[in-house]
Amino acid sequence: MKIILKYLAVGAISGFVSGFFGAGGGVVLIFALSLLIKNGQKRIFAQTALITASFALVSAVIYQLKGNLPFESALHYVLPAALGGALGAFLLAKLKLKLVKRVFALTVILGGLIMIFR
Repeated sequence: MKIILKYLAVGAISGFVSGFFGAGGGVVLIFALSLLIKNGQKRIFAQTALITASFALVSAVIYQLKGNLPFESALHYVLPAALGGALGAFLLAKLKLKLVKRVFALTVILGGLIMIFR
């Protein structure tokens, strides 16, 4: 029961972060699930993709209902994002975990630096 509450808390917090900022919930999930699940990093990345897709869809619907989603311009990104997601999932299965972790860490650091200095 205790572990279920942890997973519910992680899901709620990551969903809130994604809904509030429009992104970032996946990063919260990766870090939190890494603490909860041992020896399953690639599984964590895969689970995160499924979970973030669900709360991204819900968030997008709410943004659209509130009139905050420029739907026409967002459509320009949907197909390239889906193709990039497919390529990323393919590479995750092929690359060594150590490299994947480093690429993820560098991506998070770069994103943080851009947010601070831009």
